[in-house]
Amino acid sequence: MTDLNIMKDKIEAVIEPVIKANSYELADLEIAGSNYLRIRVDRPEGINLDDCAVISRKIEEALDASDIIGDKYFLEVSSPGINRPLKKREHFTRFAGRRVSIVTREKLNGTHSFTGILKGMNNDSVVLEENGVITEIAFDLIKKANIDEEVI
Repeated sequence: MTDLNIMKDKIEAVIEPVIKANSYELADLEIAGSNYLRIRVDRPEGINLDDCAVISRKIEEALDASDIIGDKYFLEVSSPGINRPLKKREHFTRFAGRRVSIVTREKLNGTHSFTGILKGMNNDSVVLEENGVITEIAFDLIKKANIDEEVI
């Protein structure tokens, strides 16, 4: 596990209970550089700018109290957007029926890239229907996954 992954795990351990206690879910956590945190939160009914401001203050309080990052960092809290990342197993169940794009760590059926309708999970695999063909992708092989909504 890289130092960045270790830091992400530590930060997530501090902020996720705060996010859940305020009825949100952590959709994504990204560390850019040594002091820039981009956190995306969501809830079933969606979030707005006021929600982001409220949860941002609570996350900042938790991070400052933990002293895990140090004195200087930049915190950005936002919604996951329409092309929301899918990170957890439960995301692949919750968003079944939606069009998604998946990139794998290793080639599967000769490719790293898949786009289709998410059918959900089957044991430890994500089930995707692409042009009538069902593909099962082991969850651990997924490098990146997003809802793939076309904006008109």
